[in-house]
Amino acid sequence: MHLILVSAQYDSCGTAMPYPHISSYYCRAFSDVGVVPVLASCGPAEAQAACTDALLLTGGGDLTPEYYPYHVPPETLSFSGRPRDYYEIALLRAFLAREKPVFGICRGMQLINVLLGGTLWEDMALELGNRAHTGGQMHEIRIRPDSWLFSLFGAQAVVNSDHHQACRELAPGLTETARAPDGIMEAFCHESLPVYGVQWHPERMFVPGECDSGGMRRLFAFWCEIVQKHAKMQKTGTGFFEIPALQSNSGMV
Repeated sequence: MHLILVSAQYDSCGTAMPYPHISSYYCRAFSDVGVVPVLASCGPAEAQAACTDALLLTGGGDLTPEYYPYHVPPETLSFSGRPRDYYEIALLRAFLAREKPVFGICRGMQLINVLLGGTLWEDMALELGNRAHTGGQMHEIRIRPDSWLFSLFGAQAVVNSDHHQACRELAPGLTETARAPDGIMEAFCHESLPVYGVQWHPERMFVPGECDSGGMRRLFAFWCEIVQKHAKMQKTGTGFFEIPALQSNSGMV
C-alpha cells in the first residue's frame, strides 16, 4: 500500500483552536483505487514528504493574493487564510524537491501554478464577466489529443465547476491539457515531474458504491498508477528539482 498526504482545511467552529479536516470524498476515492489517504498536519513538511508517497492539494477558499500579481479588490475574495497557504506551500516545496507525485484539485491546481511562477484570474466574474463556473454547474471540457487526459477520456469530457478563480498564465514547465469552451483552463501537467492539476472536483463525481459520473474513477486510478510507479523509482535522498523562489508582497517565501 502507498500513502498519499491530503492537505487539510482548518475550521474553528467557535473554538479557540482551529482543527484540521478534509472531505471524505477525497479519502473514499483514493481508498477505492488502492492508495491510503493520510491527513496532513502542521508538522515539518520535509518529514511528511519523507514518509509518504504523494501529495494531494485539495480545494478550498482563495489563495492569499500576496503570492501573485492581483488586480481586484481583496474584499471580493474569500481567503482560506495565510496559515493554510504557508503550510501547503511548504508541503508542495518538500514534495517537488523529492520529485514525488503531486496532484492538485481546484484551489490545489491554482496553488501549484502560482508557486511555480504562474498567475490567476482572481475573480472571473469581475475580470471576465464569467459566472458559469460556480455552484456545481456541469460543462464540457476539450482535451488536448496527446495528453494524459486524452488517454483517459478521449477528446472531451463533462465535469463540474465550483470556482470563481482559475489559472491565467501558466508557470514555466507546465503544459495545459484541457480547456472549457469559454477559454477557462481546466487541467495541466508538468513537463518533467509527476505533477497534475484539474480545476473541477472529480471526488464529487466519483463516490464509490454510489456514482461514477463521467468515468472519474479512471482519473483516480491513473493517479494511483503514478504513485505506484514513482514509489518504485524513488532514490534515497532528495531530488534535484530547483523550485523558483515565490515572491510575496512581504518578501520571499
